[in-house]
Amino acid sequence: MELSTHPRQLQDREGQNYSRRCVSSSCRSTLDKMSDLITLQRHADVSVITLTNGENRWTTKLVRNLNDALDDVESIDGPHAVVTASSDPKFFSNGLDLEWFTGDDPHKGGDLEPFAEEFMALAARLITFPMPTVGAINGHAFGA
Repeated sequence: MELSTHPRQLQDREGQNYSRRCVSSSCRSTLDKMSDLITLQRHADVSVITLTNGENRWTTKLVRNLNDALDDVESIDGPHAVVTASSDPKFFSNGLDLEWFTGDDPHKGGDLEPFAEEFMALAARLITFPMPTVGAINGHAFGA
């Protein structure tokens, strides 16, 4: 199985496209508990984490959802890889959610206090993840 040029689609050897909804028997959603921020699908020996919240701005809630997805992927036995993509063709990620970070309602994106520590732990985890990881960057990828 290989990635097509559009990160929201996968294509098998026969040229069958799989978009956000998986239609192959070898492909299944492995995390039923995913929020409106991400989805996780398994395509044989490749898991695809898709950021699904428009501009995909970083919050504590997003960091925790990604950690949950990585826990699920890491529990898979045998050779495996993980791809992170965005459902928005314009934005992979538009950086930190500054409205959440500076706003009066910190609960929209989770607790503010642990964000920096949890974000840095996630970054370290991705760098040392025990399987190949690919960022299918299809649009703007900003940091704030």
